[in-house]
Amino acid sequence: MKPFSGFILTLLLTGLLSVPCELEADIAPLQVTGGTAAAKSYHETIRMDSEEVNIRLEESSYTVDAVFQFSNSGETITEWVGFPKGDDGFEAAANVHPFAPSGRSDLPDFVQFQAWVDGKKVPFSEEGKRWMAAQVTFPGHATTTIRVVYEANYYRGTLARYIVGTGSYWKDSIGRAAFTVAGAAVGGTNRFSAQLDAFKSDKFVTDNAVRIEVADYEPKPEATLQIGVNRPRPVKANYIKPR
Repeated sequence: MKPFSGFILTLLLTGLLSVPCELEADIAPLQVTGGTAAAKSYHETIRMDSEEVNIRLEESSYTVDAVFQFSNSGETITEWVGFPKGDDGFEAAANVHPFAPSGRSDLPDFVQFQAWVDGKKVPFSEEGKRWMAAQVTFPGHATTTIRVVYEANYYRGTLARYIVGTGSYWKDSIGRAAFTVAGAAVGGTNRFSAQLDAFKSDKFVTDNAVRIEVADYEPKPEATLQIGVNRPRPVKANYIKPR
């Protein structure tokens, strides 16, 4: 058994792929989503001080560049850190704390996935079919920076999701979280929407980007940033019947 296969996260991720019933067929494509850095279990000394996420929407895929700042109020410790590969197949069992992946396990891969810890590139590997994970050392009474850059394809060509709730297992709340979605390549903010599961947030909109900021953020385990791209329908040429 891989050391990360029992990744203990109370994630109520059932329903994150909710779409109209006519789309919920067995032939529906699987979705790679990605999301916030997750601890293996509730942590008592390591806090996520900030999360800065930049998402760039392209025609056929989207790229995420996320930077996480952590502070460790305890002694030096090495912990498993994971990034969710996708949310398909997670099922919540009533009154059960650990949640293990179930259902289909053939999620497609990220188009690319890279990670750095304090500026040094670190290999993250697939664990449990649902996570990109690695062991990270957090020096005592010091800060640690983790950065990830990955690319994924849209779900059904129009939807993207970033799982925020995976950040709920660090100490206390997330000090500051900011999400910028840039979409000039898909037609600007007239052509896409971005919504975050947060009780209170500040939202700023320009012609080509949406930025959402949250202070002292305590995301619910199922919280997501949901992005929808409104693609114009092709114009049909008028048919003239020959005489």
